[in-house]
Amino acid sequence: MQGHSAPSDIHPCWLQKEDGSSINYSQLIPYLSIEARQHWETLLNLQDVFADLFKHIHHELEECLPDEYPMLSVMVDILPGHNVPTVYPFQSLVLNVNVVTKAHKDAKDC
Repeated sequence: MQGHSAPSDIHPCWLQKEDGSSINYSQLIPYLSIEARQHWETLLNLQDVFADLFKHIHHELEECLPDEYPMLSVMVDILPGHNVPTVYPFQSLVLNVNVVTKAHKDAKDC
């Protein structure tokens, strides 16, 4: 059963696949990516380095958007295990790094 065809009056925990097999409920909750698990020390270092910036953003949002702020944080406040992300009131952080280098050329290159 696809999400768009699932009945709206039944909680997802009570649904079964048409073949009777079970649903992977662990996919319904937030989890760390494979990369984050493989490089957890780097993740912790990034969180430490940017902690003051994240706190500043948090306080600025709370002060500048007092009416909208509760809507930003509502989903984060109900995360399983009372997990509070470093980037609160946001649920996650995506770090994109663009790098430009001069290509190394040797006799094997065209």
